[in-house]
Amino acid sequence: MKQGAENQKQLEKWIVEVFNLSNEETINLAEHEDEKGGQHFFHTEITVRDKFDQNRQYTIKKSVTEITQKDIQRLRRYVKFERLKKLPVIGNLFRFIGLWIAFTGIYSMFAVCPFCGQLGCPVGAGSAGVVGGFFALVVQNMKNLINFFQKK
Repeated sequence: MKQGAENQKQLEKWIVEVFNLSNEETINLAEHEDEKGGQHFFHTEITVRDKFDQNRQYTIKKSVTEITQKDIQRLRRYVKFERLKKLPVIGNLFRFIGLWIAFTGIYSMFAVCPFCGQLGCPVGAGSAGVVGGFFALVVQNMKNLINFFQKK
């Protein structure tokens, strides 16, 4: 019991350090046990209440005793990334870049240079990038394109 309280205090200290929390913010830790297929799984819910009584809730799929400072740092990076994805411009930009890389990779696996016919030609790689960018743009704006053609 004493060890569990010490682990919880250490975990709260790490959360305050990594998330740069003020003294006005409170941390609540709750450990839950799930059962799937006869196996028991633990997860810890971390709730941070700020001075305006707004809650932020995070979940780590480990028990309180298994969580390390690296887990808290990973959680912080994940929270930052998720916050960036919710921004309208940056979220669309991440999606476009991901689609562009995917389509360019798929196209370049089976493509040869349209001018010299060789694999690995810089011109062929550039054309694969252009084609990948075009398909990424089409997929990302598919809804707008369909609406445009339906109105015409």
